[in-house]
Amino acid sequence: MASVNQQNAREWNKKGIQVAGTKEALAYYDKAIQLDPSTTTYISNKAVTLAKMGRREDAIACYDRIIGMDGNNTAAYHRKGIE
Repeated sequence: MASVNQQNAREWNKKGIQVAGTKEALAYYDKAIQLDPSTTTYISNKAVTLAKMGRREDAIACYDRIIGMDGNNTAAYHRKGIE
């Protein structure tokens, strides 16, 4: 069963998805990451938004964080390579 923080993090992530590509989305993803820092999906969503906003170096830093958490995350390596 998911903890309250994990459930709340999912809700913040969903809000971010609804306004993807905006500064508002970044705030939602940051909140999700704060509540559940072990879920790489939230970090990846933040990275995608950063990239869309032209913040390439920040996006790459997110992908590096994901790779540090999960060295087998091929999507992070791929996305980092295209940023």
